Amino acid sequence: MTTRALFEDLRGRIAEALPDHLPGILVQLAAAQSAVAARLITAYAMPVNPQFPTPLLNVEQIGERLQLPKSAVYELIRQGKLPAVRIGKHVRIEAGRLEQWIAEHRNGAVDNATRIPTKFRPVVRD
Repeated sequence: MTTRALFEDLRGRIAEALPDHLPGILVQLAAAQSAVAARLITAYAMPVNPQFPTPLLNVEQIGERLQLPKSAVYELIRQGKLPAVRIGKHVRIEAGRLEQWIAEHRNGAVDNATRIPTKFRPVVRD
């Protein structure tokens, strides 16, 4: 069945549907739309290079993940506390290495050598 025939059949069935069934049809259509979008993304996604299995994150993405300003991320990289890759003037961190770093420093496991400078620590308020 062609896409056109499929949608013509669907339109006819929707036109004949009971009004009580229309909200459920909308839910199903939204789910179908999400499935089509996901399929498009995977169909045109760049293949993963097995040599480099995790994507490189930029400083802004790292800051979002760590909930730190970019200046704090740059400072941690400058101090050698985050495992960064330099590409010319650009700085990147492999997503997998960042997650590994987070796991190693979770639950107060930060020692003095990797402590975030005081001026960059987030303020936690109750």
